[in-house]
Amino acid sequence: MSAVVARPAARPVRRSPLARTIRHQLAAQFYVGAWFWAIILAGVVVATVIASRFGPVEVSIMQYARQGTLWFPFSMMIFIVAAGLTPHVAAGMTRRSFAAAAAVVSLIVAAANALVLVGLLQVERAVYAAAGWTQSLTDGGLDLVSSTTDVGPLLVALVVTGAAATASGLLVGVVYYRVGGWWGTLTLPLTVGPILVVGQLLSGTIGPFGVPVLGKDTWAIDTASGLALRTAVSAALIAILLAVFNRLTRGAPLGKPVV
Repeated sequence: MSAVVARPAARPVRRSPLARTIRHQLAAQFYVGAWFWAIILAGVVVATVIASRFGPVEVSIMQYARQGTLWFPFSMMIFIVAAGLTPHVAAGMTRRSFAAAAAVVSLIVAAANALVLVGLLQVERAVYAAAGWTQSLTDGGLDLVSSTTDVGPLLVALVVTGAAATASGLLVGVVYYRVGGWWGTLTLPLTVGPILVVGQLLSGTIGPFGVPVLGKDTWAIDTASGLALRTAVSAALIAILLAVFNRLTRGAPLGKPVV
């Protein structure tokens, strides 16, 4: 009779503090984000039905969700810092892992919201086409495209402007966390201003002009090279925001008031 050999128990998978923090923060953001988009979608459906009662719908209604995809995630990033940093460190993890995780989550949230909005705009375009309506874009933040069929440039603009908003939200949060309400409010032009700068860069507001060395009209947003240049400048600005956030978070004392 052969002896039964017991197999050693499998070792539990140990995730790094960074991976655990990213997973925890993403789960919270995706849960809140699901409610956010459910409310947006319900509002758009109701508004479309009401507008159709007065004649053919001539403008996209979904386009107005763009502002929500900037400022709601912006506020959620402030909340991540205000409510999450102290418990994170108190649990024995480092400020460095918190800052790195928050930066990764901010970029993922921005990309996810952009993908959802672009997808819903395509669904809206199909509905409008079936109903014989015109899906025109009137939002100034989307003026780099003439139609929602320009998926590539539209997605680039929404991802980058969304990333600027989430990165700015993290910076606003850590500044308030460190220095309180008065100085946090006084520095808002510096911490929130980049959202407006990136928004202008990825719109037609700033017209084409020459850049030294690169040549004439290299800034023209209606060209692939111009859009790439504006995107690169915007990405550099976002990287600076996240770097400053990282530095301020790693040196943040615990227990400072946020108001």
